[in-house]
Amino acid sequence: MSSGAIDPIAQTKRVFWRPYVTTIVLKPGDAVCYRLDAEDHKKRIVDPTHLGLVQDTYAEGEQEMTSRLFCVEEPLIDNIDQFAGIVKSLGPKAGADGDMIEIFKANSGAVVPANVVLTATVTGRTLLAVMVDTRTLGSPTSDIPNFGITAGSIDSKVVGIAMEELSAAGKCWVKLDENQFIHQGGQIGQEFQVAAGAVNVTVNQMNVQFANTAGNCQMLHYRAVLSVGGAICARGVYRFETFLKGAHTNQANYGLVNHVDLSTGYENVGGHIIGLASTVRSRGINPDLSGALVYAFKSEIILTKDGPAALDDPPDVITHFYLNSDSTGTTPNYFLVAPDVKHVPLEANAKVKRTVCALSMTIRVGGTPYHIPCYTLAELTTDTGA
Repeated sequence: MSSGAIDPIAQTKRVFWRPYVTTIVLKPGDAVCYRLDAEDHKKRIVDPTHLGLVQDTYAEGEQEMTSRLFCVEEPLIDNIDQFAGIVKSLGPKAGADGDMIEIFKANSGAVVPANVVLTATVTGRTLLAVMVDTRTLGSPTSDIPNFGITAGSIDSKVVGIAMEELSAAGKCWVKLDENQFIHQGGQIGQEFQVAAGAVNVTVNQMNVQFANTAGNCQMLHYRAVLSVGGAICARGVYRFETFLKGAHTNQANYGLVNHVDLSTGYENVGGHIIGLASTVRSRGINPDLSGALVYAFKSEIILTKDGPAALDDPPDVITHFYLNSDSTGTTPNYFLVAPDVKHVPLEANAKVKRTVCALSMTIRVGGTPYHIPCYTLAELTTDTGA
């Protein structure tokens, strides 16, 4: 097989190269995205004159907006979700603006040659992403801001896997298979949207019924192995954010809902029923926690105030955890964390070197944090060798 061999399952498509920066000269192996502009493949926004007929402006809904089907440009912040593919060959204009080129279509599962900026890859393991403002594939970069309603910059989208071990940046065999990765929408203004309405809506949904009677059953399993990192580095497996805007009257607004339903006739003899499990475990022996605060669960409420006085409209209840024995679900009968929970000093257990909380809540009013750590005396005084 020759050195110019092409994967037989590779799908190609002829498109027009119409870059946003018209001086860019395209090369085989470059990554390109579809144009989102309201125009045709010749970048016209009005119908051409024909037989003396009067021109009319192209409108949404007319099928003349072929730019979104047959025109590609360099990856930009507003088209990163519309990855078109990798350039296979150039046309008569040799990669200049307006050239008719041939591309390997995205997500075909084929292995194709692409330009890669990484200087080292692992065959079948290294993820490669299309990145904003460059036509070479690289690592999936993202701003990942701290909490705020404005999303951070999502500057890439994973589109393939390296199928060659590189020792320098350049051409690399890449398997185009972006369906293996979750990426929905970019920054504010480029995020995916759900049409307004009064009906119930769901974006991603999985319904699974397990038939096995032994072993572990997992509907969804995320596992992240975090390598050694530098200081001031917030890392983890996943993060959920819900932002509430405007007035929400008599509504139950949830950031995260975890529900376990005990069906009629359910029996559990000697087993556990766990609504939410949070575990911090020492896999090795004698971990060095000399500079750490360790929480199995941490909950914070931050209420912003523009002065030192009390809140003008404080909430009725800040935080409560309770066991509800009322079948109507309206009366909190048994509190798991009551307002009069006492703070047992950690010094009760001489072997504890740092603050280790089974449950910690922080209420922040006017910039002042109020911590409510909850412990049990038995846990703190038991000699476990910790």
